[in-house]
Amino acid sequence: MKVLQKPISPQHKSAMFFDGVIATGLGLKLKTFNDGEIAYEGQHIIGKQIIEMGKANLINDNDIEDERNSPVSILVDKFIAVVEDDAPNEGIMDEDYIFDNYDDAIEALQQLEL
Repeated sequence: MKVLQKPISPQHKSAMFFDGVIATGLGLKLKTFNDGEIAYEGQHIIGKQIIEMGKANLINDNDIEDERNSPVSILVDKFIAVVEDDAPNEGIMDEDYIFDNYDDAIEALQQLEL
């Protein structure tokens, strides 16, 4: 497996903090879907802006996971899926291979490579 993106920090493993292809291996890849959209203190934040906020340590996984106690509201959720390189329709294998966070997605790809 070749990892193309790593977490910003141990507190930034939500799919919201990644964009595009995360890892590849044996005709499969981990890829994000949706741009992700949040409301943060009244502002509408989209896609790569969310990643930049993570890099600036303004938000982290706790903010994404616990909206009740956070300044973040998720408007459009982002996810990571295992996809087949040559499959039609985005190639998502099935719903068992859709993840909210980096660690679960990486582990699934590693298991599929065995």
